[in-house]
Amino acid sequence: MRWKGSALYAGALYAVRQEDQTYKVLEVNNSYEVGRRPLVAPRAFCVSPFNDDSIYIGGHDSSRKVSDNMAWIFNAPTDVVLGKTKGESFKSLGARVKPDKRLLSGPVYELRIYSANELRFGNLIERFREHTDRLFKKHGLQVVGYWTPTEGPSKKRRRFIYILKHNSRYDAYLNWVSFSNDKEWERVLDQPKFQGLLALKPESLFMQASEFSGMIDGDKITPGGIYELRTYVANPGKLKSAEEKYTKNIVKLLQMRGIKDLFGWRAFDPPESKNTFIRLLHHPSEKEAVLNWKSFINDNEHANVQAMCNAWDSSTKKGDDRISEALDAYKNRDQFTKTFVAKYYRLVLFDIESLLPISAKVKFGVYMDDRRRRMATSGTRSWGSVVENVKSGREVVNFHCRRN
Repeated sequence: MRWKGSALYAGALYAVRQEDQTYKVLEVNNSYEVGRRPLVAPRAFCVSPFNDDSIYIGGHDSSRKVSDNMAWIFNAPTDVVLGKTKGESFKSLGARVKPDKRLLSGPVYELRIYSANELRFGNLIERFREHTDRLFKKHGLQVVGYWTPTEGPSKKRRRFIYILKHNSRYDAYLNWVSFSNDKEWERVLDQPKFQGLLALKPESLFMQASEFSGMIDGDKITPGGIYELRTYVANPGKLKSAEEKYTKNIVKLLQMRGIKDLFGWRAFDPPESKNTFIRLLHHPSEKEAVLNWKSFINDNEHANVQAMCNAWDSSTKKGDDRISEALDAYKNRDQFTKTFVAKYYRLVLFDIESLLPISAKVKFGVYMDDRRRRMATSGTRSWGSVVENVKSGREVVNFHCRRN
């Protein structure tokens, strides 16, 4: 009388305490019979708000098993729910509801991130290498690529990242149902060395290929080099325009500096689907990745200043109007720099600060503030100097652009 693929009884049992302090075990929709839809696990009881002397009971299997279409709600008179009178069995739960068309379209990609417990990262890699990858293929879970971090504190380096490809969002659900109920997978999980591997619940983000995306050959990542997964969050209503600006401006600039933009996705499910897009980048090596980003940052800073100076030199205006025109040119050229380069610097500083004790963080903050002030007053061409100097307006134009 078990639900197929599960060790759980397929009926929905509950207990009612009697006046003599004993308990009476009852079952939603009477005793389970083979052929009925499984109910499994009543979760909530609610007195009807319609003054009809009845009780609503709702349930869903919340065990570690992945279940398909298992949520349910029953309603019965109070005396039936309390076991005072016997109710009639409901034979059919109706036809399955067809998934929304959007859930049947594809392909759909899934980004998953696992964070391993200390000293267990090796066991996690072993589980994927010896078992998980093979079982993924068996159940239609197509792997695009696996990655491990190359930098950051030890906690971040214990993350395992991979991307799967599914024919549709609904197929992804069916694939995971099939995988989770595989007997071999259950035996793998029963091995002590593969238990207690994760420090956090796995992160999962479903994605669809962006209309501004490049292409991965055969949707398969080849080993070698360094990959960089970057997530961008657009302002409300600006997702499409942000992606378009990225592909028209940033991709070309990245390529000029040896950074290859491989693929782009949008988040599939709300609320992320309204504002989030993801890009996968590639560098030939870790050393070249650092040099590539330095080149990108420095060249764009120089270009921002050059745009400002060109506007200053070509302007026919005088005084403050000429200064405003030059600053506007800088700001127009600086739009993507503020969005992308500034975020990159903040991430770098955040990674540094995350490694420091509290006392050192304070000293580091004081040092960085002093460094920015000195760079601004010396006129050093750097991201920090120009961004700070732009606030003072006249001084930055005078310093960078005047010939006398």
